[in-house]
Amino acid sequence: GGNSSTKVLNRRHLENYGSIVMNGTGVGALNMGSVAELNNYGSFRISNNDSIQYSNVGERPTFNNVGTFTKDAGFGTSKLGTGFVRVISPGSISVVTGTLSLEGGGAGGFEDTITGPITVGPGSLNFGGSGASLHNLGPTSSITGSGNVSFNGGTTTIAGTYTVGGVTYIIGGRADFNSNATSARTSIGSGTLGGTNSFSTGDLLWTGGTMDGEGSTDIGATGVMTIAGVSSQKTLTGRTLNNNGLAVVNGTGTGALRMGNAAVFNNAAGATFDIRNNDSVVYIAGSSAAVFVNDGTLTKSGGAGTSALGTGAVAFNNTGSVQVMTGTLSLEGGGEDEGAFTVDERSTLRFGGGTHRLLSSSSISGAGNVLYAAGNTNFAGTYDITGTSTIAGGTAQFDSNITTTNVAIVSGGASGTRQFRRPTSEMPANRNLSGGKHASTVPIAERTLPV
Repeated sequence: GGNSSTKVLNRRHLENYGSIVMNGTGVGALNMGSVAELNNYGSFRISNNDSIQYSNVGERPTFNNVGTFTKDAGFGTSKLGTGFVRVISPGSISVVTGTLSLEGGGAGGFEDTITGPITVGPGSLNFGGSGASLHNLGPTSSITGSGNVSFNGGTTTIAGTYTVGGVTYIIGGRADFNSNATSARTSIGSGTLGGTNSFSTGDLLWTGGTMDGEGSTDIGATGVMTIAGVSSQKTLTGRTLNNNGLAVVNGTGTGALRMGNAAVFNNAAGATFDIRNNDSVVYIAGSSAAVFVNDGTLTKSGGAGTSALGTGAVAFNNTGSVQVMTGTLSLEGGGEDEGAFTVDERSTLRFGGGTHRLLSSSSISGAGNVLYAAGNTNFAGTYDITGTSTIAGGTAQFDSNITTTNVAIVSGGASGTRQFRRPTSEMPANRNLSGGKHASTVPIAERTLPV
C-alpha cells in the first residue's frame, strides 16, 4: 500500500504462501532487481494500477507465479515485468478489470514462460515490451475469456489454447500462433501476425502490418474483412488468407494488399471480395510468386480509376464470378480462368500482363469495354461484349467465336481459329485497324469483323 514508488526487492527471495494485495495510490509499487525472486504460491492481487517493474539495478529478477495472480481493480494499466523482470507462470492469471501488460522477458534463457491458464475479461491483456522482449506460451497454456488481447511489442509465441471472445489487436511487435487460435474480432494496424497454425476470426480490420508464416488466417462465413486505412503496407507473405465472408477494400491509400513469397488469398465459394476504391493487389518485388484465387464473387463497385489485381508475379485464378461495375479492373499477373466476367457500361476489364488462359467454360459479357494492353491472353470461352474490344498491346488469341460491337486493333496482335463477329447485321461495323497484326484461320463470312 501507500503512495511511494520506492518499495524495492533486490538480491532477496520473497516467498508468498498467503495473500499479497497491491492497493497503493502510487505507481511502480514494486521495483525488483539484482537477481531478486518473488515466488507466489498463494494469492497475489493488484487492486489498483500499480506495476511490478525492474529497478535498473543488477541482473535480471524473476516473478514466479505458481498460485493465482489477479488484477481485480483499477481501470488503467498495471505492468507485470517491465524491463528485465522475467515472468514464469505455471499458475493462473486473471484480468478482471483494466489492463494487465506483460512487458519483460528477453533472450538468452530469460524469456517470459507461461504454462498455465490466463483468463481475460472483462479486462484486457497486453503483450508488450521492447523489440527484445520474448513471451513464450507453452502447449499447456491457455488464453480464454470475453476480454481483449493486444500485441504491441516484442515477440509472443503461442503454442497453447487461444480462444478470445473480444478483439485481438496486432498493433506492434509479433504474435506467432503455433496452435489453432480463435478470436471473435481482430484488428491489425502494425506489427505481424504469423505462426504455423490457423488463426480464425469473425470480423477483421486490416489497416497496416503483415501476416506471414506457414499457417492461415480464416475469415468466418458471417465475418467482414475490411482492408482500409492510408497505409500501403498491408502485406501477405508466405501465408494463406481464406475469406469465407465479405472482404471490403475501401482504404484511402494505394496498394491495399501486397503479396509475395508463395502467399495465397482464397476468396471461397459463397464469399465476396469487393473493391470500393482504386486500390490494388500488388506483388512484393524480389519475392517468389503468389496467387489470388477467386471461387466466389469479386467486384469492383467503386472508384472511377484503375484497380490492378495481381501486378508482377501474383496470378489470378478464377472459377467464380467477376463484375466490373465502375472504373477499370486490370489483370496483370496472368492466371487461369473458368468463371464469368461481367463488364458494366462505362467500365473496363483490362488484361495488362502475364499469360491469361480463359478456358472453354469461361465467359466475358456486358455493355462495357475490354482492353488487351499487354501480355498474352488466350480465350476459348464465350465472348459477348456490346462495348469496345481494344487490342493495344500484347497478344490476344481467340479460339472461340467472339461477338463485340466495336473493335480497335491499335498495336499488338490478334489471332485465333474462330470468327470475330458483330452482334447485329448492321453494316459497316465500327472498327479501327490502325496498327498491329491480325490473322484468322477461318474464312471471313459476311458481316464478320476480320481480325
